Amino acid sequence: MGAYICIWHDHDERERTIVSEYVSFFERHPTVGVVCSDWNLINDAGQEIGVRDHDVGAVTSGMDYIEQTIRSGRTSIGIPGAMVRAAALGDARFVDGAPIGFGDFPLWFRVAEGWDVGHINRRLWSWRQNRESHSARTIESIARDYDANLTGYCDDHLHRWPDHAAIVKRWRASIRHYLFWALAYEVTLHFRKEGGDIDGAGGRSLFEIMDYRLSPEQFQNAVSQMKRYRTSATEYAAYTGVMTLIHLRMTRPVAWLSRHQAALRTVLGLK
Repeated sequence: MGAYICIWHDHDERERTIVSEYVSFFERHPTVGVVCSDWNLINDAGQEIGVRDHDVGAVTSGMDYIEQTIRSGRTSIGIPGAMVRAAALGDARFVDGAPIGFGDFPLWFRVAEGWDVGHINRRLWSWRQNRESHSARTIESIARDYDANLTGYCDDHLHRWPDHAAIVKRWRASIRHYLFWALAYEVTLHFRKEGGDIDGAGGRSLFEIMDYRLSPEQFQNAVSQMKRYRTSATEYAAYTGVMTLIHLRMTRPVAWLSRHQAALRTVLGLK
């Protein structure tokens, strides 16, 4: 095995300089265990349908990376465009039999337990997306994957770091907080009209890009999971308010919330 490892998809696109830029980054930052850049989202025709620009520094401490990722549900590491230092990977591997959704998060977290995380704030690669992509799933179908993978990581982390009980407790609360609001977003998105205004093309979520509508069964599943994950008074109030508006068929205010998901993420501490 060489000094660096990549897991890159053959159907995605990358700049010719990506390998040399990543290797150079590692050489300049010996404490970094994994590095990635910003990226584009493209369709099957190679057309840009979105971007993923991450407001993070060139080097983030590993524990800060874990905290930020669990809190936001978003990572600055895209597995088809990242490079990991073999020494940092060690014996960490994907968990056999784990759900596929967010299955890379625990792997990056294991690396981040002992190493910093690097970032290049230019788009050096493009991630191809279509309706058959593993990531092109409804939130209600992928929420349990997120819960299982991240809760499992919390259990494993606490086994390795028993003095991190308070930290892990905070992570567990963040998992539920993120899942409630992610499911709430999908419920509000269900009432969006096609072509509705958004915060900006670059800020479009994958769920907006895929432009799907939930079936009645999927919608009910999203609502049921919202109810399951609510914990705070704010979440109970939000659930009651949204359900009341839907029951009264006042769906325009519900749809309005989905058009401002970026601003709401900031208010809700999901950044």
